[in-house]
Amino acid sequence: METLEAAAPAGTPKFVSDLDTLIRARYPLIYLVSWEEQRLDAILQDVAQTHGKALLQWSVTRGLRRMSGARTMAISEQSRDPVEALAAIAKLTEPSLVVLKDFHPFLDAPPVVRAMRELAQDLKSTYTTVILLAPVLTIPVELEKEVSVLDVPLPSFRDLFQLLKEIVTVVRRGNKARVELTKDQAEQIIKAAQGLTLSEAENAFAKAIANDGVLDKDDIRLVLEEKRQVIRKSGLLEFVGMEQELAHVGGLDELKGWLNGRTGAFSEPARKFGLPAPKGLLLLGVQGCGKSLTAKAIASVWSLPLLRLDLGRIFSSLIGSSEENLRRAIRVAESVSPAVLWIDEIEKGLAGNAGAAVTDSGVSARVFGSLLTWLQEKTAPVFVVATANRIDALPPELLRKGRFDEIFFIDLPSAAERREIFRIHIVRRERDPAAFDLDALSTAAEGFSGSEIEHDRDDLLEQLEQVAERGQGNVEDRDFLLQLHRDGQHRREQDHRGVRGLEVLRELAHRPHHELATTARFTGPPSGMALEMDHGEQPFLRCPRCEADNTRYADRCVNCQAPLVGDDVRAWNERLWAERQAQRAREHAARQESRSEQELLQQNRMLGEALAREVGERERARLSWWWSGGLRDPRPIGVRLLGMLPTTRARIVAGAVATASFVGAALLAFGARGHPKLQIAGFVVGLLLLVLFSPNVPRYRRWWW
Repeated sequence: METLEAAAPAGTPKFVSDLDTLIRARYPLIYLVSWEEQRLDAILQDVAQTHGKALLQWSVTRGLRRMSGARTMAISEQSRDPVEALAAIAKLTEPSLVVLKDFHPFLDAPPVVRAMRELAQDLKSTYTTVILLAPVLTIPVELEKEVSVLDVPLPSFRDLFQLLKEIVTVVRRGNKARVELTKDQAEQIIKAAQGLTLSEAENAFAKAIANDGVLDKDDIRLVLEEKRQVIRKSGLLEFVGMEQELAHVGGLDELKGWLNGRTGAFSEPARKFGLPAPKGLLLLGVQGCGKSLTAKAIASVWSLPLLRLDLGRIFSSLIGSSEENLRRAIRVAESVSPAVLWIDEIEKGLAGNAGAAVTDSGVSARVFGSLLTWLQEKTAPVFVVATANRIDALPPELLRKGRFDEIFFIDLPSAAERREIFRIHIVRRERDPAAFDLDALSTAAEGFSGSEIEHDRDDLLEQLEQVAERGQGNVEDRDFLLQLHRDGQHRREQDHRGVRGLEVLRELAHRPHHELATTARFTGPPSGMALEMDHGEQPFLRCPRCEADNTRYADRCVNCQAPLVGDDVRAWNERLWAERQAQRAREHAARQESRSEQELLQQNRMLGEALAREVGERERARLSWWWSGGLRDPRPIGVRLLGMLPTTRARIVAGAVATASFVGAALLAFGARGHPKLQIAGFVVGLLLLVLFSPNVPRYRRWWW
């Protein structure tokens, strides 16, 4: 412990300097937000002595008392009442520093608020300052302009160092326990206690000593476990155990090198040297390849607490609660810093961001914006590890430089990495790796992720042990390895096809901009690949290689540039759509079977009523030619009369009869000379037919309406 002396930074904490400035500026009311009364009693005692002021304290149980070293003296028995206590403070004649403990419940009473406002005015001409000390901030609107607020930070590294030094002194004096800590180990145990109050840290150190009578490096984990209680009380973060190590992660050598090179980034010498604390990592890639395992291993290697943030817990139905929940989670993470904050599958938690303005009134967008701002501007040593599977679902603004130190893509393991993963899992199950042909297993498991190698077969190790015992010449062993290889190829082609497309995107990113601009998705000359099935059910052509959708007339896939011509592509697409139609038919049949007879009768009744309404509306529209448009309809009245006939044939026959009648009437009007009655009849009939089949325009209405 002697070597730890240099680890304690000197200087006055900023909070004490700010408090001293406010007192010298004669601020009447100061609000301190803190849980630590005992720690602040010592700080305020020093501040009062520095300014030559008397220190007074008030509580609802003991009233107003004068603090003089270890002795206290009650001023008045009636001072337990808040209004009486404020009146007694206003009568003080000597410069004083008055601390009101847990006074916030009384700030809802109008008499207390009025007395506080009057006291604030009276104290401006004196050297007395009133300090409200409470764990929560509660200020009524009437006092917002009168009160200055200071957030009391948790104990600093220097405060915890002094506490640990005092504990070590007491332990050595009594010879009841041993302290076996080097300078680096002492720094680690102090960092593990950061985020706790002095009382909580003292209890944690005492528990570590009482556990085995020794305070050593093994107690770092025990102190970290004490932080679990702080995290559990928040309800927003989850404290994750650190049973994983970086050695349990197979492969990922570049990522391991990056992490090992920053092991001391959170140390006190690094802070003194001016090195900024690492901000975090964004791990992208295939599911089951070690992203979450790496996040757990980082906390274990750096001996930091691991906190898991579930974005689903952030969102709430109350207005403003989601944003406040995120701020609370950030405050808790910063209070226990240095720490590792793990945000698993961040793209799913931010899924509503794109359409947030429509789907949730912008709550997701505001939460996302607050998270981005904190990632960019945070100064607390909180190392953020975010993981994501769907790269296309990540917002672009999340990937900008400055929010994460590095972005790593974790692909399916290579042959050497698969060999290492097999070795790790065999050793963890107390088997001898030398008894297995790891090279053959690595080759056979091509296409498997690390998680699939571990969990995909319950009897995997039993079969591998049989392979090792019998040798590779057995036919069953070869069949087993061949099946592993086939399963891996299927997984590579099916489960991870979205990630395989990243290679094509990487090639497209290096093309000239004009070539990218001319590579349209739904354009291209016809290639004769129009499918024979219904066009309405097949609006695109799917690539058998990467399953990307293309225009029906494309000759090459826009994603992987594979050719889309040939009978095999046509057959594959037609089989795909046949399976899709069959699936829809099965789903429809299942839905029909799941319905009860009463539901079907109700549905049929509703369909019948809807059909009757539709038919009735159409018939009314057809028959009510006078009221639906009447004389304002430009169509000839005769044409509308013909439209009332039920069939097309009847309308044709009626039209032919009308035409023949018009011709006969014209011949009769001009040919029946000497028969004036017949001529008049022919003239009237012809004129009537002419009016009926003339366009219904205003110039005709004036003489026949």
